[in-house]
Amino acid sequence: MLYYIVLNQNKKRAKGSALLRKIKNFLYSKSFMNYQIYFLFVL
Repeated sequence: MLYYIVLNQNKKRAKGSALLRKIKNFLYSKSFMNYQIYFLFVL
């Protein structure tokens, strides 16, 4: 039962972190260097 609850929490977290994973991939990609100055002005 405890394992089932942990599994559900991991599924929810995976859905929520899908966008974060995309952002991380973008940040670590080479294309981020082109947008670094742009992000400085936006943020």
